[in-house]
Amino acid sequence: MFTGLVVASVPVLAVEDLHAGGRSLVLGWPERLARPAVGASVAVDGVCLTVRTRRARRVVFDLSPETLVRTTLGRLEPGGRVHIEPSLTLSSPLGGHFLTGHVDGVGCVHTLTPLGEGFLRLEIVVPRTLLPLIAVKGSLAVDGVSLTVNSKRGARVSFAIIPHTRAVTRFGDYRSGTPVNLEVDLIARYVQAALAARRGSVRGARRRPRR
Repeated sequence: MFTGLVVASVPVLAVEDLHAGGRSLVLGWPERLARPAVGASVAVDGVCLTVRTRRARRVVFDLSPETLVRTTLGRLEPGGRVHIEPSLTLSSPLGGHFLTGHVDGVGCVHTLTPLGEGFLRLEIVVPRTLLPLIAVKGSLAVDGVSLTVNSKRGARVSFAIIPHTRAVTRFGDYRSGTPVNLEVDLIARYVQAALAARRGSVRGARRRPRR
């Protein structure tokens, strides 16, 4: 589990193809942060990954074919940067909202507008299948960062990026068309699943023949 409070933006040092169709991802790890243990979970641009190996200030992860297809991690190249967040512990502050690291879809940046004094307005285009799960003043994770939805117009959702968030993320480098990983609020996801199951049971009951 994670909270969407990204601790750093780190460099992609290498991306290598694996025989099984996946890839290995090598990230540089900041000296100010403790290195995660082998087998630990880390959110990388909002995707929950498992540490395979670590050496010096390098941490290596495996990317499955499913991850490469369903997220933006399949587009990573050496020289790029990604957001990282270690998994929660029982003593971790819950400053964002609960995230699983299971990406629900990929959106793209529509506009990024400077507002002065380090503030930004970020507007993204969201897959229409996710729109019913997004509420104004609710939470949405964008590349692993917990953000509050300011407005929602059609398929476009906007957020206000404060100076601190801009400083610890790479939001300031986004451009129109930049793909982003999206994870909807956990409660909304389960409410949708429960309602879908209920609708299915109601339809099934209506089709039962009367005796």
